[in-house]
Parts: sequence; structure tokens; C-alpha cells
Amino acid sequence: MSVFSTRVKNSSFQGQPHGATRTFVLVSQPQIASVQALKGKRLYLPQQDSLRSYIARGMLDQARMSLKDLGKVEFQNTRGAGLNALGLGATDATVAESSEAEKWLAANPGKGRVLLTSRETPAGLAVLSHKNVAAELQTKIARWVTAPEGVLPGQPALAAASADGEQKLVYLASLGIHTPDALDGVTRVSAEDVAKLIAGNEKPALVDTRSAQEFNNETIQGAISAPYGEKSLKERDYDAKLDDLSAIGKLDKPKPTVFFCNGPECWKSYKAAEQAKKMGFAKVYWLRSGMPEWRAKNLPVRKQG
Repeated sequence: MSVFSTRVKNSSFQGQPHGATRTFVLVSQPQIASVQALKGKRLYLPQQDSLRSYIARGMLDQARMSLKDLGKVEFQNTRGAGLNALGLGATDATVAESSEAEKWLAANPGKGRVLLTSRETPAGLAVLSHKNVAAELQTKIARWVTAPEGVLPGQPALAAASADGEQKLVYLASLGIHTPDALDGVTRVSAEDVAKLIAGNEKPALVDTRSAQEFNNETIQGAISAPYGEKSLKERDYDAKLDDLSAIGKLDKPKPTVFFCNGPECWKSYKAAEQAKKMGFAKVYWLRSGMPEWRAKNLPVRKQG
């Protein structure tokens, strides 16, 4: 998990420049007509832990691709050099801020094309406080950062945080660490969907893919333990041969099955659901939101002791 992700997950959003947002684009050579056509091609990115690189990975992920699909990925320290490399033919694609790309494309007609545009992301400075800070103190912090005297030199005035602004930060924090939104051949369900399945006629098996210790401490009421022995990387193109699937293979394949773990950042249920589908399970459900949403909805759990 990135430091940025940890801070957002454990923080309360206090303020950011009023309405300040920006988008990023994946720009390619003009003859490359789609994201899928980038397979085997060259991609220029700034440093691996930079915002732009995370956003580029996020856009590729949305297109069901990963960096492994590319022929060569070059990481450099200069963020603005990607467009120059594209113009010189030194790379096949790069990531840029939308406004930068628009200017470059206007100045270099016929040299490139936009393949993908990211979701809106916050621009400029954002102020966060830890989620454990008392509500009264959070209110004081919010008042301070949005007051005229709270303006930092060289920074625009901040506006009070909004739910929309917070969601944009959550989106940024998720890039490069969260599981994909969907799985081919697998039905993604919410906690409420699972509760309805349990109450209905289908009566699926609820499979906790976390460790035995986590299962013993707390799990969904009625769930069974089938730990996914994860050794592979947390990415779409993981190598399942590195993982221990023995517990998954012992499950009842004809029975509808719901796989879950610790939420969007936990890959065990994603991998278990995908492998179960490949093993021939009749009907596979994936509770991507896992235990965190189940708890938040106050649905029945079984706790140790």
C-alpha cells in the first residue's frame, strides 16, 4: 500500500482549492488506434511512485491491460519529457496532464492522439486530518484552513471539503493497489446482495479466503474458511502457479459460492473467485467490498469467544 493511500484511508478530508480538478490522458503515436494496440509497444512514464505513473496504470487497468502487456516501460525522472520522446519517435505512448497534451498536440499536428482520459482528480493542495482526531478539533482545523489568514504563501485559498472532493482523493489512493472492478464470468455483489442471497432460495456457500486466524477472530455468520495461499503479486496478471489453491479446490463446485476477504485492497477473494471459475464452479460471486462493508452494514458476524 502506498503512503498516500494509507493517509487517505485513515484521514478526514478538510479542504482543497475551490473546484480545482484536473484530468490526465494517455497519448500515443497517431497510428496506434486503441489501448489494446499498445501491446508489445513502448511506454514512457515518470518515476514509478509518481502520481502520473499511478494514473497511467489505473487507465490501463480500466482497459483490462497491465504494464506486463507492453514491450518496454521506461521510467524517467522528468515528467514532461514523455511528450518530447513521443514526438521524436523514442516511445509509443506516454501520460500527460490534459492541458499539457492539448497544447502539445496543437503545436505538433499529426504527431499523436489521445487514447484514454482519466477521471477527474484533485488539483493543488489538500489538507487532511487523521480520522481519530476529535470532531471538535476537525471543525477547528477546517475553519482555519478555509479562513483568509490560513492561506499558505504561493497557494490558492482553500474551500471546505466536499464529499465529491473526498471521493476524488479516494480514487487516487486506490490506484495501483485496489483489485479491478470486475471479473469475467464472475458476478460482483454487495453486502446487501449477499444478505438477499442467503435469505433466498440459492443459499450460497460463503467462503472466507483470509487466513485461518482472521477467520477465527471474526467472519460472516455461516461462512466457511478456505484460505487462499497467496504468494503471487497483487496485480491482474498474477501467476496463480505460485499460490496454494488446495483449500479452494476442496469446495463444492456445483454449489453457488461467494468469495470474500478484507475489501478492495485484498486480492485473495479476487484470485479465489477467478480460479474457482477456471476450476469449473457452477456459479461464482465476488464480494469485493468484503468484511469492511459487511461490518458497516451491521450484518450478522460470528466473533471469537
